[in-house]
Amino acid sequence: MKLTKRQLRKIIKEKYARVLKEAGDPIADELLGDFILSLQDALLSQKVDPADAHRLGSPEEYENSVYKVAEDVEDFVRKRLGDLYAGDVREEIR
Repeated sequence: MKLTKRQLRKIIKEKYARVLKEAGDPIADELLGDFILSLQDALLSQKVDPADAHRLGSPEEYENSVYKVAEDVEDFVRKRLGDLYAGDVREEIR
C-alpha cells in the first residue's frame, strides 16, 4: 500500500495530536492554564452596566457562558498547538 505525502502528514498530525492530548506539554499546559484562569477571572470580575445586564442573562447564565468560552478557547489553542507541532500550520492571518 502506497501513501501520498498528504496522507502521511495527516496520519502523523492525528497521531501527534493524540499523543499531545494524552501526554501534554508541561510548559504549554501551565501557561495555557494560567491564561485560561486569568481570562475567566477577568470576565467574571467585570462590572456590568445595568443597562446591558439584560443582554448577559442571569448571573448564572453569564458564568456558564464564561466557562464555555474559556473551554472553547482552550480547545482551539490546543488544536492549533497540535497543528504547529505537527508542522501543519498555514499562514491564514496575512
